Amino acid sequence: MKILWLTNVLPHFLAKKINETTINNLGWLDYSAEMLTEKKDVELTIIFPSEKKLIGAVDKINYQSFPMEYRLQRNDAVLTEIFKDLLIKIQPDVIHIYGTEYYHTVAMAKASKMLNMDSKTIISIQGLVSVYAHHFAAGLSDEIMKKYTFRDFIKHENITEQKNAFVTRGMAEVEALQIIDNVIGRTEWDKACTYQINPKRKYYFCNETLRKPFYDGIWSEEMCEKHSMFVSQSSYSIKALHQVIEALPYVLRDFPDAKVYVTGVDILKRKWYRINSYHAYLRKRISQLNLQDKIIFLGSLNADEMKAYFIKCNVFLMPSSVENSPNSLGEAMILGVPSVVADVGGISSVFTHEKDGFLYPFDAPYMLAHYICRIFSEPQTVGAFTEASRKHASHTHDPKKNADDLYDIYHSLLK
Repeated sequence: MKILWLTNVLPHFLAKKINETTINNLGWLDYSAEMLTEKKDVELTIIFPSEKKLIGAVDKINYQSFPMEYRLQRNDAVLTEIFKDLLIKIQPDVIHIYGTEYYHTVAMAKASKMLNMDSKTIISIQGLVSVYAHHFAAGLSDEIMKKYTFRDFIKHENITEQKNAFVTRGMAEVEALQIIDNVIGRTEWDKACTYQINPKRKYYFCNETLRKPFYDGIWSEEMCEKHSMFVSQSSYSIKALHQVIEALPYVLRDFPDAKVYVTGVDILKRKWYRINSYHAYLRKRISQLNLQDKIIFLGSLNADEMKAYFIKCNVFLMPSSVENSPNSLGEAMILGVPSVVADVGGISSVFTHEKDGFLYPFDAPYMLAHYICRIFSEPQTVGAFTEASRKHASHTHDPKKNADDLYDIYHSLLK
């Protein structure tokens, strides 16, 4: 069975084998590919965007790049022809598109339709930018949305323009989902959203496999840094670090030694001309609330570094205004890290309130603070969360079961 994957980035395991660099994103594809290619009849080809022309084979996996410019710039006519030529050459039995967030998805959808391959093409839902756009400004005032920094002016991307980019990319996303009737999802949220976009779509359920290092290790209250918090993303407004900043003074009243570790660029030290308007707002609120010594930015972390901070922290926070089923939450759960999570998007499909941890309303940072303080002060509750979340995530993110389910989906398409 010849499987073709279209991915948003060069997968990590390929990058390592061919001595190329890639971003710390979609690392979970590595373990998924490893498990899938253990099936004796699977021949996998992965297509991805790159600044370089890359083509070759590693172990049982073929790979080929397409120009990176088509990831964020829509040019269906050119890229569709590129993909048509690739499909004619490869002749895959199944075409699996990972994600709908970028313009190459609609180009592949069109190419498969033109070659009458659309019935054996399937799209995995990651996030949905057409829906995310509605949540982009949650918790931010109109004044903040309209602000510009020097960097925003040069790059034409203040918060409003970033939201508008999601709207524009969302149009291509909707078009792709209306061309391809087969989708893979894993939450009630993506099931609802894809049906509203395309009532004819056929929905296949398949959970995702996490990055391999997270299947080994366990969080321990005795070993963690007491009263520390960890936030895994802070790059833009949907990740809602602003809600953590608003919650932190309530936490510090009872736990004055509390601190927050955050991945991403250190916005407190970055030069003024490199700060975007969202980070400028965060920096302003941090200063107003005198939190400069309480928030530590860590830069970009790889899987092993992320795992170290999960195990180090006292509580993992996910304050996002919208998510589907984020792998960072799965990574926290499978390690047994106590978590406090905004009840948005598909979260309630993968995380149970007062069993796996605490859910709180996104627009209530005071409740975020309340649940953080409960975890700091209730060791018996924390122990129950650790056991339950590990058990839950071990089932959800079972590598073998997920590979078997995906393999069965491919066979269903062939039938």
